Amino acid sequence: MPVLVVAIRRWGLAKVLVPYFVVTVGCGVISGAMGGLVGNVLHHTFLERGSYFGVGILLAHYGSRIPLKRSFALLAAAVYFGLVTLGPMPTVESVYGLFKSALVAAPLGYLILFVGLKAPAVFRGISNKIGDLSYGIYIWHSFVIALLAWAGLSGEWFVMLLLVAITLVLALGSWFVVEKPALGLKRVSVRGLRPSTPARV
Repeated sequence: MPVLVVAIRRWGLAKVLVPYFVVTVGCGVISGAMGGLVGNVLHHTFLERGSYFGVGILLAHYGSRIPLKRSFALLAAAVYFGLVTLGPMPTVESVYGLFKSALVAAPLGYLILFVGLKAPAVFRGISNKIGDLSYGIYIWHSFVIALLAWAGLSGEWFVMLLLVAITLVLALGSWFVVEKPALGLKRVSVRGLRPSTPARV
């Protein structure tokens, strides 16, 4: 993924993301044709995570231009939960199920952006008191997903709750044991400093 960031800086967003999404969808088609373990690995690695990462890049680049309105958030939530609850689970067995993970990426990404920037102050207060768990969640969630899948747990609402609970516990441990002490060792901080020239968008 860091290679994509470097490539975007060199060749521009469109020249990188267009072939990126072509490869992502292509791997999805291949995973549907192959099926089995290899097909599922291709599906989750490229189509599912690739779609989320691609939408994340677009939101990071154009986020300041996207209107964040409650009505849009409600619409995104309706689309997301409609896609999640209707039809088959994400699987390589059907076309809809195959691309279901990619279809939910856009409304879910908008919801995350809306909640992150427009959430009530009480949520920001909780984050300020507990700490920044974003990196710990990012690092540990894939491990927990793989662990639960290896244990044969998937496709049920309680598995999602278990995933969130375990990930939060590991993220808390990561913050208090590793990240917070490491940040305390910094001798120089750029917090509060403003760039001398306007940043490129």
